[in-house]
Amino acid sequence: MFAWHRWKLGWLDSGQITCLRKRGTIDARLTPIEEADGKKALVSRVGTAAVVVEVRRAVSEDTALCKVGVLVYRVDFKAGAPENVGGRGIPVQLKPARKDDRRRWGNCGREWRAPFGLGRGQVSRATAWGHRITVLRAFRDGSYRVRMTRT
Repeated sequence: MFAWHRWKLGWLDSGQITCLRKRGTIDARLTPIEEADGKKALVSRVGTAAVVVEVRRAVSEDTALCKVGVLVYRVDFKAGAPENVGGRGIPVQLKPARKDDRRRWGNCGREWRAPFGLGRGQVSRATAWGHRITVLRAFRDGSYRVRMTRT
């Protein structure tokens, strides 16, 4: 489950989510969703969708992850509405950090390319759905300092 789903189910409290309510910039240190404490997500709602940033690492239910780092995704409220179940709309769209490579699908699936990281060979900046997301720093504990700018 994504941080968005955990928040909506009440498994994360509002203090663990930072919302960007208008144009501007916010920075936050995001801790992995699998850990109990800390900020879990940056959320920016625009119209009938929200852009969400969170951190995932290979622990707990995510032990099989091939790549860890910062996920950027969009939640489309209309596509995810109960009346649209079975429709062609995709309620959650991941922004990939890397180009696709079908050779990696066998072990990791298509989403192996989703996480953004920081360091050699990593993509650390994304422009997605009217937002700029920049990974500023990676910490040893698995958390990341991330900047989200709504343009």
